[in-house]
Amino acid sequence: MKDSKLLKFLKSLTKSELREFTIYLQSGPKEKKRGLHLLTLLKRYHPDFNSKNLTKLYLSKKVYPEYGESQRLKRITDLMSLLYTDLKDFIVSKELELQQNMKDKLLLLACKRRKLDSLFIKETEKIQSKLGQQEVKNGVYYEYQYWLSITKYDHPYSIQTSKKFQPSLMNLMKYLDNYYFHHRMILVLELAHRRKIENNTTTPFNHDQLIEAIRELGPKASITLRLLLQLYDAVTKEDYSRFGELKKLVFEYIHSFSVHAKRVLYAVFKDYTVWCYYNRAINAADLFDVIRFEIEEGLLIHYEYISRRTFVNAITISCAAKEYNWAKQFIQAFSCYLKEEIRENVISLSSANILFHQKKFEAAFKLLARVDFKSVSDKIVGRSLQLRIYYELKEFLALDAYMKSTLQYIRKEKAFSAQYIANYSLFVKAIKELKKLSENASTSAIEQFALNYCQSKEIFYREWILEKYKEIAMP
Repeated sequence: MKDSKLLKFLKSLTKSELREFTIYLQSGPKEKKRGLHLLTLLKRYHPDFNSKNLTKLYLSKKVYPEYGESQRLKRITDLMSLLYTDLKDFIVSKELELQQNMKDKLLLLACKRRKLDSLFIKETEKIQSKLGQQEVKNGVYYEYQYWLSITKYDHPYSIQTSKKFQPSLMNLMKYLDNYYFHHRMILVLELAHRRKIENNTTTPFNHDQLIEAIRELGPKASITLRLLLQLYDAVTKEDYSRFGELKKLVFEYIHSFSVHAKRVLYAVFKDYTVWCYYNRAINAADLFDVIRFEIEEGLLIHYEYISRRTFVNAITISCAAKEYNWAKQFIQAFSCYLKEEIRENVISLSSANILFHQKKFEAAFKLLARVDFKSVSDKIVGRSLQLRIYYELKEFLALDAYMKSTLQYIRKEKAFSAQYIANYSLFVKAIKELKKLSENASTSAIEQFALNYCQSKEIFYREWILEKYKEIAMP
């Protein structure tokens, strides 16, 4: 019963919608009476439907007491299927109340099918006039305008005046071409971004024609299309010198994109910014500006939640930029958007991270002790923080033991890729070498450390490693 499509839909109904659905069935033909009886039984378990008593056998006994068990089960299965169909019809009718465009479409199609020609033309003109007053003219608007125009253009009543529609249709097609051009380019950008993250050199489809077509447009291409192309070039060619130019364009024109395109564009731009930072093309303050703008534009919250990774990254970046007060305010304002099951742990880890960067190592250590390390993500972030705290507090015996157990853990954990294990192992080895340098900082050892670790782009927590190296090499 838990996997029942009927129950999944019923779970989504509010109490008032459930009452409306009951009235909807009551107003139907007499054959719906059994379905009404079944709904009355099911309503008792709304909204969770997780009772052990809620079985097909129980429902069949209540609805079909006059039949034997095998017949009852067959009949209750058929009845649930019929009730599911009624529920789908009800939900569609509810959605239609919210979708004025869809209602208008259905009205026009009904007029056309019933050959109410004059009414069809009047209603079409009325809808087009109302659309013309709409302030936001996005892809959905132009798609709807195109549908209205082509429906009117194809109508027999309009054939004699079809020449009037041709110029406006051509204009609409230009707008739609531009709209789809943008969306194809967004898809290309998203795929290029994923391939870079996954270190994948394969090409899922050939998009050279699209890229070349945009290049050939040159200055004639819209500014947003040029922005997409420039970001695509910067990502695929690993050109980290274009950050300033791209930042200006993204900040200025992000509002010109649809909600989905805006999220894709900014996700790619943000990761490009991180790569620029790791390649020392920009500083932490530049990276922080990008995160702060993301929050101001409402791009951080997705489907009413902020992911654990996004939240932790925002804290890490703000700490790197020494924006500690901002980080604390961020936790207070946005922790409510974390899923409840991870919220307490993420808050504790984030707060410990802030304390660590403020060099309040003992306070950070105490806060880490409160974390319930269940998830792999929490474990690895907590271990990374604890290793650095042990080093800062000169707790070298504890550090030795913890480095050993951490290396054992990451090598056994199946969630980590071979590349991740190699990069993390490099970080642990760097701490081990730093410990040796702090005890015996010979010139040759310092030079060897710089050669092995300071230039590495793969090493985790590189900025902290460099800071500790400089304290030893240039006291």
